[in-house]
Amino acid sequence: MKISRFILGVILISSGLYSQTPQSFNLDPYNPTYEPNIIIVKFKDNVSLSKGLAKGVVTTGVSGIDQLNRTYEVESMEQIFPNAQPRLSKPTFRDPSGKEHEVPNLDKIYKLKYKADIDPKDVIKEYQSNPAVEYAEPDYHVFAMATYPDDPLYQSGDQWYIDAVNAPAAWDSTTGDATQIIGIIDTGVDWDHPDLDDNIWGNQAEVDGVTGIDDDANGYVDDIRGWDFVNDDNDPNDDNSHGTHVAGIAAAESNNGIGVTGIAWNTRILPVKVLQSSGRGSSSDLAAAIDYAAQNGATVINMSLGSYGESQTVKIALENAYAYVVMVAAAGNNGYKVDPPFPPFPIYAPMYPASYGFVIGVEATTSSGGLAGFSNFDPSGPVVAGNAYGHNYEIKAPGVGIYSTFPNGNYNSLNGTSMASPIVAGAVALMKSYNPAQSTEQLFARLIQSANNGILDIRNSLDYELEPDLHFVEFTIVDTLPGCDRDGVADAGETIEIYLTVKNAGGQADSVWSKIRFSEFEDRSVANIIDSTSYIGNISAYATLTGELDPFRIEIDPDVANNRDIVFEYEIGAKNFSSFTGELIIAVQNGEELSGVYEGVLHLTPDKYYIVTGNTVFDSLIIDPGTILRLNNDASIFVSGYLQADGTYDSLITFTHNG
Repeated sequence: MKISRFILGVILISSGLYSQTPQSFNLDPYNPTYEPNIIIVKFKDNVSLSKGLAKGVVTTGVSGIDQLNRTYEVESMEQIFPNAQPRLSKPTFRDPSGKEHEVPNLDKIYKLKYKADIDPKDVIKEYQSNPAVEYAEPDYHVFAMATYPDDPLYQSGDQWYIDAVNAPAAWDSTTGDATQIIGIIDTGVDWDHPDLDDNIWGNQAEVDGVTGIDDDANGYVDDIRGWDFVNDDNDPNDDNSHGTHVAGIAAAESNNGIGVTGIAWNTRILPVKVLQSSGRGSSSDLAAAIDYAAQNGATVINMSLGSYGESQTVKIALENAYAYVVMVAAAGNNGYKVDPPFPPFPIYAPMYPASYGFVIGVEATTSSGGLAGFSNFDPSGPVVAGNAYGHNYEIKAPGVGIYSTFPNGNYNSLNGTSMASPIVAGAVALMKSYNPAQSTEQLFARLIQSANNGILDIRNSLDYELEPDLHFVEFTIVDTLPGCDRDGVADAGETIEIYLTVKNAGGQADSVWSKIRFSEFEDRSVANIIDSTSYIGNISAYATLTGELDPFRIEIDPDVANNRDIVFEYEIGAKNFSSFTGELIIAVQNGEELSGVYEGVLHLTPDKYYIVTGNTVFDSLIIDPGTILRLNNDASIFVSGYLQADGTYDSLITFTHNG
């Protein structure tokens, strides 16, 4: 870049935005831990791999990857989902928040183990930059949600939480049945425990098959009663106690004259071991375990575990499993909130996988019904996500003084969201047994609507009559009419269209509509509402819909000041739902927008209002004194040739944030 003279009085103002328990593992939400010398890589679907070994280093037939493998001395590269096959088309699913997801292929996801003494995050950067790679990530640690024995002499049978969630009344209608299988993804399960043994899932093809042969061709040899992903064998026994305790809460036997009763005491338990005796595991094993449970008959999956590190591989496994099972997970025990950090305390730290909208996230309560002090929580409630990622915890259940099975025929009482989660998993099994025809979305809605002050009520959930429950999600600006610049921003002088996204967290909502009007005290001269009504349509249970096909239409006055907020009021209603209102604010821009590539010489003068809306490249740029350039978030300026900027002390050239 050539500068013709010394630049005087240029002010550079950053356009960046800033945001302001007891546990056996000290989990840092900002620095999640991960396995050393291991990374997870998802190759793009069109990449052809040919695995081999040369001088102890894995080869793939992809030159750039092979070079990286040599650099970091990659000694093994194994598929996380060994049975996955490529799909010719990518199916989609709509999660309970109403968002459409493309279900990714599983066949190109590998775990790479390397010898070089380099942090995995540094290695990831190199693989991520290769065009053959879709993503690379650490093998994050996942942890059992910490629990503590609070009374080893707890009197057998004193299961106060059974009544607290109204389970006995539900048992008059259903106690579950063998069609429902709860995958316990945990530290394993003591499958010989006398209060569990008759409810342990059995893989009949392997029971009747030949030892040492994968009789059912599912990729796991002799998996008679589940799988151990820690030791890679067919004995998912519990060497910690956590998984056995969780299994008993969900589905311990009943009417057998001993011990405790589970919530769904006629359902089956599928033991899947992913956590070591210490309670720690890896996201690669968790992803494989989710896929295993879903592919081997589980109808419900309980995950009393989690991590503050978000693994894309685990998320992909969950998205694939959603078509087959209802997934339940513990919200975590650090007292953190799932919503963004406003105010900054308590800490904002979503627990994965519980915070995903397609997983039922469970908070823990005490015997008095209040939220347990250690429990992570969701201030915005179970339906409306207070963040851009749609993170939510959906339900609360008892999590203090929960008495259940322990290894070697024992029993004990523990605390934690780990204990609350299997109560909900058992309830889901009862709901599915009682009404197998209901969709997962209807089950989500029924579970939430039937709750008592947010706390699980199993009896109420079984045949609760769903009612519509409409919520405003967001609005979208469309500026594609003649005379608009199609940047998705309301500009002075444009005629824009706006449509709302509405979520229904209850039963079918008929003929949903929305209206828009000026807020009570807004200056009506700043805009003209041409079309104030938008018909949205019918919205099914736990789904979302937009008014895109019938948007509002608003004409913005050409003389509106830059960054002027126009305040509207929206109203949303339906034939079978009373309407509600809320505030909708549109920020209007008024200025000359700069973005893209400018050839030749561009001369900027102080009598004009400039807004840099995106990455902008100038061939030659002249800026006069007093000129102000306002940059949108993430916008940048680059001058490839000649720059002349004549700022003076009393007439500065200013670069500032547009906002």
